Amino acid sequence: MNISSRGFANQFNSQLQVLQAQNLQYMTKLGSGHKFQKASEAPTEASSVFRVQSSRMELGQCIKNGTYARSLTDISAQVIEKMMEVNGEVGAYSVEFSELNRDALEGIRSTINGFLEQMVDYANTQQMGTYLFSANAVTEQPFEVIRDEHTQQIKNVHYKGGKANNCFSIGPTVEMNPLTDAQENEQIENVIKNLIEMRNAFFENPPNAEKILEKGKAVIKDNETIFSDILGSLGAKATRIEHADQQNQFIMADLQKITSQNIDVDLTDMVVKFQQAQHAYQAALQAGSHVLNLSLLNYL
Repeated sequence: MNISSRGFANQFNSQLQVLQAQNLQYMTKLGSGHKFQKASEAPTEASSVFRVQSSRMELGQCIKNGTYARSLTDISAQVIEKMMEVNGEVGAYSVEFSELNRDALEGIRSTINGFLEQMVDYANTQQMGTYLFSANAVTEQPFEVIRDEHTQQIKNVHYKGGKANNCFSIGPTVEMNPLTDAQENEQIENVIKNLIEMRNAFFENPPNAEKILEKGKAVIKDNETIFSDILGSLGAKATRIEHADQQNQFIMADLQKITSQNIDVDLTDMVVKFQQAQHAYQAALQAGSHVLNLSLLNYL
């Protein structure tokens, strides 16, 4: 074999290796569906993908927070509705007292005490490790109960919850408190105290119908207003959380598109390039084989 044919063989092998590497690269991209496997292969696209991935992680946490916040808001509203029902049951006794049989007084007193205990239990509701009506002091029971040392009846209550609101990040620039506000929780204390005063009027001996009616008005009117205001506030918060979630989903879809544009291959285009590379490789093999065979004949 002469010098020129040896040089051609070396050059041919070198070019063949380049074509083989190109085929392997296209096969890898088709198999993974990604434009690159290492950041060093496409630093600009990789940098963009990393920034987008960071934004997606932050947004994903906001979406999780929003789901958790919405569950707290919904549960809080359900508990407030139950408290309204109890309040209505107690308030009804003040209106009906004058028509009730005085012999049933002991039963009425016991029933009102039972409703009062139920109201306090609702006020101290805990869900998923969070006290619903304790503002930012979510691990602390919000309402301290003071009982009569002899009868163990509820004598008074004090709000011991947080004074600041418990805020969640439910969007890249959105923070809110999904629970009742601290001031609303203090109003719940007033609700319970109104019930206690009405209960106490029933325990006077003999009960004063006018006083019962007077205290009942606070239970029926004032308490219902407090509950209605709280429910309206929770409803507005639920709507805000829903809007934030919709916005988060739109942003997440846009970020997914950006990621796809930077990292995902165009399969149709890549298949065409792969086929072209294969044809080039096969053609090179055939051409090289033909030339090398001629060189061998020259040598012989």
